[in-house]
Amino acid sequence: MKRIILTLLVLLYVSSMHAAKPLSEEAQISFLSGAPNSVSIFSLFGHASIRISDPGLNIDYIFNYGVFDRNNLENIFQLIRGNLYCELWVYDTEEYLAKSRQMGIGLKEYILNFLPEEKETLWQELITMGKSQSGRYHYDILRTNCATLPRMSIEKALSGKIVYDDPDYLPLEGHDDLCEPYLDPYPWTQILTYLFFGNSVSRPLSFKETLFLPEKLEAAFKSSVIITGSDSRPLIASSFTLVENTQEKVKPPRFTPSIAGWLLFAVILLLSFIEWKKKSYFRAIDYILFGIAGLIGIIIFLLNTVFAEWYTLFNFHLFWLHPLHILGIVFFIYRKFNKQAYYYHLFNLLALFAGAILLYNFGHTVKLIAVTAPYMLLLGTRSIFGLIRYKH
Repeated sequence: MKRIILTLLVLLYVSSMHAAKPLSEEAQISFLSGAPNSVSIFSLFGHASIRISDPGLNIDYIFNYGVFDRNNLENIFQLIRGNLYCELWVYDTEEYLAKSRQMGIGLKEYILNFLPEEKETLWQELITMGKSQSGRYHYDILRTNCATLPRMSIEKALSGKIVYDDPDYLPLEGHDDLCEPYLDPYPWTQILTYLFFGNSVSRPLSFKETLFLPEKLEAAFKSSVIITGSDSRPLIASSFTLVENTQEKVKPPRFTPSIAGWLLFAVILLLSFIEWKKKSYFRAIDYILFGIAGLIGIIIFLLNTVFAEWYTLFNFHLFWLHPLHILGIVFFIYRKFNKQAYYYHLFNLLALFAGAILLYNFGHTVKLIAVTAPYMLLLGTRSIFGLIRYKH
């Protein structure tokens, strides 16, 4: 509530004028880079924002992109659907710094080497955006986030252009490759994001496209120059550490999705052999396994059709986590559908084989593909024993 009131007060301060009061000669504009932290899934990759300080106007604010109520389930649902709208909020700098110190989140400040007119342009743009529909904008987790929007605002305000130190040896990495190190300490979150995103995020990126991560943008800014005509100047005038990072390094849990998968596979394989030896059928196993797989398949299918966004498209997990698993459960319930169940198991084995080939050759990193291997194998095991049971 305090932040909402502050944002409204800042906007009311300038609402009576067509433009905000001009900055004084003492004004400074900075790019702030926050260290990755485990406060929430949205902060695992770090954070970026813009600070405007002007003793002449007696202001010191931080303009923060990507704000929405993370405790509201409706917003989480809208995020999954790709229909989330975020806001540009204004924070009092001292309050922002106090919160960062309290949480031990490292914060670095990079004062931008802007000309007076460039500072004014950026200041007016931020105020204008804040006044327009309360700073609301359509959120894209990879293209319009807390790093890309400050970068675009900074580039737009310049009288010249930023020349980045674009290395020629840049490896052909996709969004998934760049995000992997940040997700490594959180394997359960990693597997969920792995299932959520489609193969479209594996496309090799240009250098500028890699700057969707705050730390990547921070590194790029430090070595960049502003070219105006025949003149050039460093983008960063000076830098400071505002808050020391005191967070402890996160240790991955011992019980990972990979370990859970292989343990589950071993149990299912053992039960399947017992089932075959006793010439019986433990139907509950298939109800649970294929039911969960079918429900996940429905979600992935919706993300690729009804709620499709560019980053959820071409999800090859649909080959093995498909909605038809729900239909398979219907075949398992009634004995009169034994023949249909037989053909379903044949289809499932072919789908698993095709999915494994596609994921290995065109999917995300091989490391993450290995995590799904035991889950694919246990579904395949149940189909193999289902075919054997039918033949006998």
